[in-house]
Amino acid sequence: MLILWGVQDCVTPVEGADCLAQRIAESEVVLLDNAGHLPMIDQPEKMVQAVERFVLKTVSK
Repeated sequence: MLILWGVQDCVTPVEGADCLAQRIAESEVVLLDNAGHLPMIDQPEKMVQAVERFVLKTVSK
């Protein structure tokens, strides 16, 4: 599972990403700088790149 997190998220602190990753086997955390609680709006290009990399890596397994 891919966990995308905005570094500047004021709603849910970035430590939440690590907490989730510890509880979800085979998860991957991607922290997006200059993004808050809505990284798909704050950093859409970086988010799409992270999803594409994850999907390609997952499909090639």
